[in-house]
Amino acid sequence: MARNDKVPKHKSRRAIRSMAHRLREEVEQMLGPNATFEQFSDAALSVMQESYWLCEDMKLKAERTTAEEVEVEGRRYRRMEQPSSAVYFGRFGAHEVVEPLYRLVGVHNGPTVKPLLAKVGIIGNMMPDLARVVAEHGADENSRETERRMKIDGLEPPSRAFLAKHQAEIAHDVKSQVAY
Repeated sequence: MARNDKVPKHKSRRAIRSMAHRLREEVEQMLGPNATFEQFSDAALSVMQESYWLCEDMKLKAERTTAEEVEVEGRRYRRMEQPSSAVYFGRFGAHEVVEPLYRLVGVHNGPTVKPLLAKVGIIGNMMPDLARVVAEHGADENSRETERRMKIDGLEPPSRAFLAKHQAEIAHDVKSQVAY
């Protein structure tokens, strides 16, 4: 079965083919000539996971801002001097991001925000795609089953306690939006 339905039908198809050739070369060089097909597949997946994580990390850090002032939900916030960092979880691991913290303008000790959260769509310290995966699994499974299934699927889940907490929060949010 061809995967053409997933590949855009323009110039990027050539780039994807080039990346696939480079991946094959890299994995063959890593494993040598006597590797089994399964070893090759596992190594290729591992390289792709690391590549995806690095790409996501670069994109996430590029989305940070250092502007003096930002607007979030129609309100102005000014950058604070103190440094701030947080860990955001993606499908293939955690990302530590150092970014400025912003305080609401004109309010002494007012609320603070990290513009990155709204800009990227981070939900409960999860990248949007991981939040979707956790929510979808949480609809049918408990955190232990979600963790196991994510590992089987080649993902790197956060801790089981993190999954349990966030699945419960997502379920509560959904329940609060359902009309009885």
